[in-house]
Amino acid sequence: MQLRNSLDWGYGLELANASGDTKSVSNCKDLATANSAGFTAAKAYEYGVFKAYLTQCQTWSEMAKLTASKRSFISKFKLDDNFPNLTPSALAFVISNESAEKAKTLSTWDEADHIQRTHVSSEVRAEYFDATDGFQVITIVAKGDYNADGIEDIVIEKENSVLSGSYSSSHGYVLTRMSEQSLFKVLAEW
Repeated sequence: MQLRNSLDWGYGLELANASGDTKSVSNCKDLATANSAGFTAAKAYEYGVFKAYLTQCQTWSEMAKLTASKRSFISKFKLDDNFPNLTPSALAFVISNESAEKAKTLSTWDEADHIQRTHVSSEVRAEYFDATDGFQVITIVAKGDYNADGIEDIVIEKENSVLSGSYSSSHGYVLTRMSEQSLFKVLAEW
């Protein structure tokens, strides 16, 4: 996974900073360095792509931290209708400071977004449609021990979109749980 950080994408993503300096990046390592130095998408319409690449690169970086686990409470787990009831409200579709504050007061993702319908593509990918025209695509991308406690954790990617509009965002999470019946908790998010 660490090698993936420096692999060339085969094309450059144009970035700019507030001073007007520009640069082209073509791998995750250079993107992270440029982002830390204040660079962002050079063109406003490419900001979504810039953020998606940052999320994907961070996901690969987090996956590289996984090791073999000794115990698993997720070995039989698969994405389904019940997943929003098992995950914390940190996974809520948040588009404002107000909705972020509200989500913090709730226990589960379903309490925050009121999931109306689910489309399961596979055991590792599902789409969740909420009560406000939003939908989230969840993909389990890896499993392993993230925090050296011996318990298997999962790395997921979440893509947020709206059915009638152009808003989108990408997020990543590491989730764990301490029994097969317990709720998931967030170990890391980006």
